[in-house]
Amino acid sequence: MSGINPWLGWSTGARIAPQLKVPVLIFSIGLLTAIAYLPSLSVPFQFDDYARISGNWNLRDGNWLRGIAQLGGSRVVPAVSLAFNYWLSGEETWTYHAGNLIVHLLACLAVWRLLWLFVQTPRIGERLAPSDRVFFVAAATAVFACHPLQTQAVTYVVQRFASMAALFYVASLGEYLAGRLLQCEGRSGRWHFVGSAVLALAALLSKENAISLPLAVVLVELAGFGKRQLGALLRFGLVASPILAIPVVWKLVAWRSRLSVEDGGGWLQQIGDSIFSQGINATSTIGPVEYFLTQMIVLPRYLWLFLVPVGLNVDHDVPVATTLSAGVVAGAVFLLMLASVAARALRRAPLFGFGLAWVFVALSVESSVVPIHDVMMEHRVYLAMPGLAVLASLALVWLRTKVGAASVGAAVAIVLVLASATFARNQVWSSAKSLWSDAAGKSPNKPRVLINVGVAHHGEGELDEAISYYCRALALDPEIPLARDNIEIALEQKGVLSDVLARLRPQRVEVPGAPAGAVVLEYDPSTVVCAEGGGQ
Repeated sequence: MSGINPWLGWSTGARIAPQLKVPVLIFSIGLLTAIAYLPSLSVPFQFDDYARISGNWNLRDGNWLRGIAQLGGSRVVPAVSLAFNYWLSGEETWTYHAGNLIVHLLACLAVWRLLWLFVQTPRIGERLAPSDRVFFVAAATAVFACHPLQTQAVTYVVQRFASMAALFYVASLGEYLAGRLLQCEGRSGRWHFVGSAVLALAALLSKENAISLPLAVVLVELAGFGKRQLGALLRFGLVASPILAIPVVWKLVAWRSRLSVEDGGGWLQQIGDSIFSQGINATSTIGPVEYFLTQMIVLPRYLWLFLVPVGLNVDHDVPVATTLSAGVVAGAVFLLMLASVAARALRRAPLFGFGLAWVFVALSVESSVVPIHDVMMEHRVYLAMPGLAVLASLALVWLRTKVGAASVGAAVAIVLVLASATFARNQVWSSAKSLWSDAAGKSPNKPRVLINVGVAHHGEGELDEAISYYCRALALDPEIPLARDNIEIALEQKGVLSDVLARLRPQRVEVPGAPAGAVVLEYDPSTVVCAEGGGQ
């Protein structure tokens, strides 16, 4: 790396166009990203933010250790940062969003550094012309920074878990690459490797998907250096493997599966449930096989949203796949073809193979066989975005070979369109009503979405509209107590609850655990209100 700045490439004097040197490029990307996310600073808490932050009684009481545990469990690093935000501003959200934006900007810088070092590796350096390197790195970083698919990970406060894990994940790989490039020059890179290990630990203590980091190291080694050092890398991995045990043990301590507790299971069952029942309600029936089949549909949708970011949704409605349906088979064949292309490309076109394989590695935890109750969430693509950005940037490099300087204009136009779409998407997040009304238009048959639209209207005093959405949710799933309870609250606020109850016939309901024959009378006002048009 003689004569090359191993951090950002500033000392090379390289430029993407005659007047655009590296510092100007980095500043421009950062400024554009900040503008794109400017509306997020006034976004209120959304979705799980209420349960983890507003409803965190330990934080309110000043019990910081328990509050941090309630915030994130084993995700201790971002949980500490969110607790710091609570200390700064309580439930005023601007400091949380400013923190999320800072994390995102740092992640963009980490992506720039990783790719800048990567294009200097032996296998990539011989295939990518020096004049194209800054163009490639800048374009990929800008796509990562400004793509609207990133919005949920940045604007949704508690998804700092996803963005912070990705920041440390990418930074860890950057440190690893810096050490390897020093080794190629015959110098010691031990301190870079130490830094890589520390950052890896931080990633693992930010979110569980960082467990794929060793695979990413192997991917970087294969794409950038070839197979020669894989034996030494494997030996190093065996020595360093205990670091992976730290977050795993912490996870098992911090998370005790409700399934094991209710079933009276022992430690072995608890470990299994902690892995394969993570995030699942005790009543959920989704298992590893069903989740894997569903991901054959979800993964192509993620890729489509990257190519055409239309239809972004806070709560996608994807039915759990239980059989080998046509959609599952088609998705599996498509993904198998992509994986085969990635494997071949790692040998012949390593930069393309790296980008494509990165997507599979990054999603290997959350889109495989480990069930998560919400089968599709956009923030999970955040860690995969560097690979997708590499593929997009390679397309622009190819365009550069065809049209020359005009490709710079095309790249700027694309990034500006992406940034504009991100700005618009952040405006959708500006209130609970706008966010969930948008979701209801895209997931009209998902009861949770309809209830959240109802709650948003309810919070603004629009009681008839709220009742209407609660009734729509009950029509889809009659066994939703929250919708029934909220209808009763709304009726009481309207001052008509007693009138509705007077028109009801009580139902006799058996009391579990009570003496034989003991019953109570239950009045369900939703049966009358929803039958009469949902409060209209």
